[in-house]
Amino acid sequence: MPVQVTAADALSRQDVGLKCVKLLRDEICKHLLSENKQDAQRMQELLCDESCIVIQNLTFAYPTRVTPRSHNEPTMGPNIFTDFSYEFKTGVSYNIEGFGGSTLLRLIAEALTPSSGLISVPLNFKRVMVHRIPDILEGTLVSNVMAVASSKYTETHAKQLMRMMGFDKSLIDEPVHLVSGGRNLKWAEQKLVALARAIMRDPAVLCTYRPSEGLSTRVALKVESVIKDWRAGVLKGFEGRSQQRTVFAVGLGNKDFVKVVLPPCIEENDDE
Repeated sequence: MPVQVTAADALSRQDVGLKCVKLLRDEICKHLLSENKQDAQRMQELLCDESCIVIQNLTFAYPTRVTPRSHNEPTMGPNIFTDFSYEFKTGVSYNIEGFGGSTLLRLIAEALTPSSGLISVPLNFKRVMVHRIPDILEGTLVSNVMAVASSKYTETHAKQLMRMMGFDKSLIDEPVHLVSGGRNLKWAEQKLVALARAIMRDPAVLCTYRPSEGLSTRVALKVESVIKDWRAGVLKGFEGRSQQRTVFAVGLGNKDFVKVVLPPCIEENDDE
């Protein structure tokens, strides 16, 4: 009989995936050590350094199509990044501007794999990408926000966070039943679920794409304030870790965010 896996199980397994990535990095270090001692030592130093997130010689292109001549291997489109290098200090909020912003967020969050180059994030830093459309599970709003929450947080934290983000009070206080896929939840509300769920996972690195898009001015200001205060470690109920928490955002012009303009690319992409 096949084993059934719920969406919550799949989400929680992302943490297991992070552990596998750590093991893989250890193996890479061992390989480099046998090939090039200097490169291996540099990589190990970067993985242990909690003060920065380093991108070295990053090259990335999306696959386009499979052709008979390529023996069922996808051909690659134009490079989104070519030998791109940058050093981000941890404990800072960044607003990424320019072509390739959403792609860079996915690469940092390990949702994509570079064609070549290195993205070095400290080993004990959990990374979370806030998806524009979250996987809404059947149940209540609170249970959805709690789906993959850190063990340090409770339903009380979830409700408190949702109030600070501007959720409709009836959705928080009443056991409104959500259907799988969120068909009875507005798109703007689904965006709020995605951000709340990400914060409840207690990441060190939070990547979010246009978090205030489609929200009312009132709610958008609340969301920006929550992100700012969470990063600074002063959000009520979620205090601390300000030296580690790092935010990468696209589409947030908040004055407290450090603006990073990506180098121009030859060809534009509607997805960005």
